[in-house]
Amino acid sequence: MSYESNSGLPPPQELESFLPQDEKKETIVSTKYNLTKEKKDAEIGDFDPFVERKLDNPTSNMDTLTHLLKASLGTGILAMPKAFASAGIVSGVFFTILVAVVCTHCSYILINCAHVLYKKTRKTTMSFPEVGEAALNNGPEPVRKWANIFRYLLKRN
Repeated sequence: MSYESNSGLPPPQELESFLPQDEKKETIVSTKYNLTKEKKDAEIGDFDPFVERKLDNPTSNMDTLTHLLKASLGTGILAMPKAFASAGIVSGVFFTILVAVVCTHCSYILINCAHVLYKKTRKTTMSFPEVGEAALNNGPEPVRKWANIFRYLLKRN
C-alpha cells in the first residue's frame, strides 16, 4: 500500500517537511474535511508592546551594556583575586566562564518570558516583581494563588 492510495494525497516531499509552517494558521488535513485551527499563542496578535510604549528617557544599547557590566562585575571584581587564589588559575577561569554563561542564559530566559507576558497581559512595561507575578498568574492553576506573595518576595526595598 502506498501513501497515495490511503489518503488520496501525494506523499510529502522531503523539503516540505523542513519548511516552516504558516505561523498564524495550522491546517488539519482529513480525508473528508478540511479544517482550519487558529493557534492561540500570545506572540500572534495585534498588540505590540514596544510600539505602544512611550518612554520619557529610553535606555540606549550602550546604557544597557553598561548596566549589565556594572551588575555582573560590581563589587565581585574585588573578590576575584581571592577566588582565583583559592580555586587555581585553570579552574578559576573555567568556573568564571561557566557562571557567566549561566547568568547570561538566565537573563535571556527572563527577557523572553517578559516579552511573552507583555503580550499576554497587554502591558507595555513591567518591573521584575511584576513579571514574576504575571508569570504565576498566567501559569498553572495551583500556583496562581501565590502570585501576589511572589511579587512581594521579589520586590526590592
